[in-house]
Amino acid sequence: MLADALGRPVRFIITSGQAGDVTVAPALVDGLASPAVLADKAYDSNAFRRHVADIGAAAVIPSNRTRKILIPHDLT
Repeated sequence: MLADALGRPVRFIITSGQAGDVTVAPALVDGLASPAVLADKAYDSNAFRRHVADIGAAAVIPSNRTRKILIPHDLT
């Protein structure tokens, strides 16, 4: 689900139970006009981070604990 700054749903895509949500995340943010995409660590993938950068937004996503090198996720 994609929500606005007030937490109101904007878009959603239903996936099957065994599919990870990150597989449809690029489709959720396509056409987004926002300076940042905030997501939880389930969305921490290099491909999704590249997609967010390609649409001109900053990825504010905590690193998954399996990453060897943590990626900062603070906008300041």
